[in-house]
Parts: sequence; structure tokens; C-alpha cells
Amino acid sequence: MAKERIILANDGIKPSGRKVLEAAGFRVDTQKRDMAALIREAPLFDVILIRSATKATSDVLKAGAEGKLKIVGRAGVGTDNVDSKTAAECGIFVANAPNGNTYTTAQLALTLMLNLATNVPPAYFSLKSGVWVKSAFEGTELLGKTLGIIGYGRIGQKLDSIVKSLGMEVIWFDAVGPEGNFTRDQSNRFRPLHELLAESDFVSIHTGGKNVIIGPEELALMKTGAFIINLSRGDNLETDAVLDALKKEKLAGAALDVHKGEPKTDGVKFTNPLIEHPNVIATPHLGASTKEAQDKTAKEMAEVVVSFLLRGDIINPVNMDMSMVSQDSNPTHNLFVHHLHIGGVFGKISDIIGNAGLNIRSLPSVQFAQRFTGETRTALTTFRLEGEHSVETVAPIIAEITKLEAVLRVTE
Repeated sequence: MAKERIILANDGIKPSGRKVLEAAGFRVDTQKRDMAALIREAPLFDVILIRSATKATSDVLKAGAEGKLKIVGRAGVGTDNVDSKTAAECGIFVANAPNGNTYTTAQLALTLMLNLATNVPPAYFSLKSGVWVKSAFEGTELLGKTLGIIGYGRIGQKLDSIVKSLGMEVIWFDAVGPEGNFTRDQSNRFRPLHELLAESDFVSIHTGGKNVIIGPEELALMKTGAFIINLSRGDNLETDAVLDALKKEKLAGAALDVHKGEPKTDGVKFTNPLIEHPNVIATPHLGASTKEAQDKTAKEMAEVVVSFLLRGDIINPVNMDMSMVSQDSNPTHNLFVHHLHIGGVFGKISDIIGNAGLNIRSLPSVQFAQRFTGETRTALTTFRLEGEHSVETVAPIIAEITKLEAVLRVTE
């Protein structure tokens, strides 16, 4: 009888994702664990799924590596709350679900840009207060204006395609440069950052990470009267510099969906001098907050987990160098082996499996990215054994493989 697979969805999971996991035979646990309980119980779970509220810290991952934990899934794009370096050191695969909220986030970027251009929020609150004021809320057309997109990944490209119908010119900057999987039209619209800032009437940030993207030097390069939209990370804007630019009317306005030190739970009091400025509109991190996006993200994350546990496929890797997708859907019994990336390991493990009378269908192997592992090169190899096997059959094999000097960890 095969061992039970237990998935902890510590921040909950939408029915679309739960259905995929349960249909594959996994048990889904949605009871919320605090950090102490998560560290204590991490070894019990094959998978820990999180959103933004839970942190997969070094302590959580090290504890999980003492037990069954094989994968940490971030249901969304950003993985700032996962210690991917420790995960790689422990042989734990970190994956995300970057596609489900692409349209929703681009839609919000457009919504905020339209609200900035037309002064809808202040006009709305003025009228709600019972005062009819029209002349103070003169706006600007988007037609003929230039949108500069910083960060030209999935969301940046989707926003580009959406605003084309508005008659805007779109230019973009991304650290990857104009080379890559871009059309000729896209490559031709690449600009170095300093040129993008100087040419743009609106700048929309979609980079991620914790680095400051817009600070005093960047603001000085921008057009007087330009607007900034940030749906990336609160740290990407230097708050004091942006507020100073607004006060000096260097910037005409800003729209923020992400904020420094933003709370992770509802109902928490939150203040920020920047959002108190009359030319700033702000939302509480709604970039992925549509029913459709949440459903798509949950399903995508669940499918990544099922593909990994049942077929050894590595999809949407965060701490791996490449993704591998298998087309073989027949039953297998998978052994997940974390080992040093040195010669002879495959042969020794294969001999142990062969001597037990079992066949290896395939053994997809991916090296952990060295930016997470340092000088030590390790890999995660899935030994896909033909057929389904009992615990009694596989346990002695695992014990023998674990004795190998180059093997760091084996789970199934």
C-alpha cells in the first residue's frame, strides 16, 4: 500500500486547486499553523503550499527536510517569503504559480492609470461629501501619451497588449535586455532605463525584488508632470523621494497597490505619509484579487504539485536552473533523491534498484541553481520506477540508497 501524501495549504486553497489535489489521491490539510506549529509539523507534510501570509523560513525548511517535505509551492508570483537558498541546500523544490494573476494585475495597472488620468477618486469623494466641484478635477487623455513599463515579463507584456487599443505608445525596460523571446516590434521598443524615464508620461513598475527602482536620481530624469504606478513591491519606490517629488510638482500623481511594511492580515491599522498626499491613489495589494485569478492560481499550483509527485516533472522552478516536463502519464513509483552532482551516482543508485528486481522508466534530473547553493553543486533526481509498489518493497531500496556517500536525502 502506497504512503499517504499530505498537502498543507497553510494559507488556504481555492476549491479549483483542492479538487485537482484530491482527485490525484492527496489529502489536503487547510488548518492554519502558526510559525511554531509549522516548524514542529513540517516533517509530516509532502508539500507545503503558501500564499503571502506564511513565511517558509530556514527553520521550517530544515525541519521539513528531516521528514517528508519535498516541495514548497507559492501560489502566486513572488517568492520573497520563501528561503529558496535553504530549500536548495535541503533538496526541496520551490515552485510558484506565475500565470494565474497575469491578466488581473495588468487590468489593475490600467485601472489605476485611468483613475490617475481622469481624477476619478478625488472627484468621487468630493461628490460623496455633498459638494459639486468640476473645475478642480480636469484630467488628461491617454491618447498619444507614452507608457514606460519597467519589468517586461508576463504582466508587463500583458499590460502592453491591453493599452495598445488606447492609442498609447509603449516602451519598456527589463534587465534581460532586448534580446530573447521577443518579437521584432517588442525589441525595437526597448529603452535603457534612463531613456525610458525621460520619455514616459506614465511609468508602471512590474519588476519584483527588494531593490529601489525609483529613487531621487530616477525621479530627476522623469518628465515634469509624469505619473508613477507601482504594482510590484513596496521597496521598489523610495517613499520619501516620491513624496518630495509630488510636493514639488515634479510628479503629477502616483498610484500604489503595494506598500513598504504592508500588513499580511485584514483589519490592521496602516498609515503611510505617501498615500495621504492628495495626488496619490492607493489600494491594499489587490493585484491578484479577482475570483478568476485566485481560481487559476490555485489550479496552476495544484497541477505543479501533482505533476511533480506523480510524474517527477519539474514545472515553474524557482530554485532550479531549468524546467522539465514529461509526456508519460502511466503509473510510476517515484524516488526523489537529493545528491551531490558528481559522477557515478546514477550508476550506483540504478544498481541498487536493478538488484531489487525493479525497472527504472526514466530519471529526470535537475541541478539546484548555484546562486542558492554556493560552491556545492547538488541535484534533485527523480528515479521513476515502473509500476506501483508497496512500502515493504521500496523501503529496503531507500535504505540502501541513503547509505551512499554522495546521497544527501531520499523521499518518495
